Amino acid sequence: MDLRPLKTARDDLLLLDLDGTVIDIAPLPGEVWVDGSLKSVLHELFMRDPLGLVIVTGRSLSDADRLLTPIRLPAIASHGAEVRVAGTAAASTGALSIRYLKPALEAVLNPFITCGAIVEWKPYSSAVHVRTAPELAGPVLEALRAFVERNRSYRVQPGPYVFEVLPAGVAKATAVSRLMQHLPYAGRRPVFIGDDCADHDAMREVERVGGTALKVAGEYFPISDSHFASTADVRAWLMSRARERRQELRRIARVASASRRQENFR
Repeated sequence: MDLRPLKTARDDLLLLDLDGTVIDIAPLPGEVWVDGSLKSVLHELFMRDPLGLVIVTGRSLSDADRLLTPIRLPAIASHGAEVRVAGTAAASTGALSIRYLKPALEAVLNPFITCGAIVEWKPYSSAVHVRTAPELAGPVLEALRAFVERNRSYRVQPGPYVFEVLPAGVAKATAVSRLMQHLPYAGRRPVFIGDDCADHDAMREVERVGGTALKVAGEYFPISDSHFASTADVRAWLMSRARERRQELRRIARVASASRRQENFR
């Protein structure tokens, strides 16, 4: 992939999805593995510019931290129900917990679980995975839409072989919009990289405020309409970005050193 058209500026704010964007999708969320080299690059980018990187994920904050351990990055998690960024005191945004709906939702999902669907309970949502039983996708979506029709405080967020029930006011796009108005991030140009429907809505919001949306090809974006062909391409781009920052710092150090020598000579 030619990385030259994807240059970014020093004061950009990089908004990164996780699954399907920087890490490969696995049959089950718990089977995902993050390579140490990716952690190192993310840590380097964050340390060089603590206001230049925020993870934006549907995973819970604790799960995202588990994946990225030992590093701890600013994050919008649980599709925006949890926010831990500079200038915030608490992670929770006050969204409704899914536990109030758990008994009723389990009654709807139990027939699908016996047929191979896998339910993932998060603090604010419930994700129904059908990657190992794709024939259930249509029936599960229909059942969940009927469920939220009876429970209007919640909505269904579709994804690649996964359907998530979450609070109606929670969305990556909403969280990103708030972030861009929040000091100290306000004024930075957002660059969002994502791969699915939830990311697409956030991308539209980023473009609305003059930012850049970069798509990763996969089960949602076709390769003909994407900037990255795979998660490996995104990782390579992040590595090139980190390398450019290192080179820039070396140039600055050389200039500063030369300036000091000239002052001493005088």
